[in-house]
Amino acid sequence: MAIVLLGNAIATGAILYVLITIFSQIYGAHFNPVVTLVMFMLGRKSASQSITYIILQISGDVLRTWIAHAIFELSILQLS
Repeated sequence: MAIVLLGNAIATGAILYVLITIFSQIYGAHFNPVVTLVMFMLGRKSASQSITYIILQISGDVLRTWIAHAIFELSILQLS
């Protein structure tokens, strides 16, 4: 079991590295609203940019979740 978790962690890290490398030139590779918030606090992003990024990041997360549910034929709303 531990080797499976290690393999999963390595694969996830490798894909994240590739995504950050590809998208860093486009918009800074902010995939997480916390990263955007920290960049705003450090003065590297303006308030309007940060708000726009965070809204788009959360919207993208919701959309990706809905798509994953559709792929696996799961209900969008799960109460349990």
